[in-house]
Amino acid sequence: LRRLISENDYDVIHIHSGHTGLALLLSLTPYNLFLLKRVVFTLHTSYNLLSLRNKLLVTLAMFFSSKVCPCGESSRDSIPVFIRRLIEKKISMIVNGFNHDKVDNVRANKNSNELFTRDCGIKLVCVGALNDNKNQISLLKAIKNLKISGELVFLGDGANRASLESYSKEVNSEISVKFEGRVSRDVAISYMLEADVLISLSKGEGMPISVLEAIYSGCFTILSDIPPHKEISPLENTCIFVSTTQNKEIVNALNYVDKNISSVRGEGVLSSEYVLKNYSLESMLGNYYNIYCELSRTNTKHLKKVKN
Repeated sequence: LRRLISENDYDVIHIHSGHTGLALLLSLTPYNLFLLKRVVFTLHTSYNLLSLRNKLLVTLAMFFSSKVCPCGESSRDSIPVFIRRLIEKKISMIVNGFNHDKVDNVRANKNSNELFTRDCGIKLVCVGALNDNKNQISLLKAIKNLKISGELVFLGDGANRASLESYSKEVNSEISVKFEGRVSRDVAISYMLEADVLISLSKGEGMPISVLEAIYSGCFTILSDIPPHKEISPLENTCIFVSTTQNKEIVNALNYVDKNISSVRGEGVLSSEYVLKNYSLESMLGNYYNIYCELSRTNTKHLKKVKN
């Protein structure tokens, strides 16, 4: 970083974590601290989800950055009030957008091979790291004695994989549970395009891109009733919010999908239009472009809007 900073005159330095923020601060000290006037920090999660160490690093990054961009209202509101008041003038909320072109490209190039078993019943997909925050265990507990048939695919890896795989052997034999591990974004989208339902019972998020991608792909969604999910506000007939502490709500949501599978599969177009209108990548990049122009010194005319 010290070498890069000495070799180039940067208009904007954009950091995305407390760790890189600390590295940047050390690299600028002592002779290049004036470059802090050009630093943008994006908070991509909710503050309360951070470990104590990461809270300290993120707080440091927010204090020395010129602009702080939470990725949504929930992310902004998660910042402790006393910190938020101190940095209020530098906060510019920029809602995360998703790349609908990527979904469209995967859809256009998708081969005829099916990822789910043909005629398996309800096709369920769950995307995310396998950990306590993503809370996959609540889903497995809900389907343990559920009298429906279907296929549930977990995409992601993590510390809880072994325990989740073990528990999955106890669920209703009519529901096949598969763990595909960590996969590419394109593969995850391919599953979403085939799935009937995306389920996220996460205890906390920033602005969940996978949920936006799933809605655009035409999935019905069952989502935990946390602020980031509520912020997305999917259309009423395309989503059910559930409490992660109420197993019965999750069971009822799955039973609803089972009984109304035909209508569930027919609502994809409406929800696709909704997220495209409200959470486009173009809108997000346009807002960042404005921030960059505001921070850059004199050569803003040389900045080009990034489109992909």
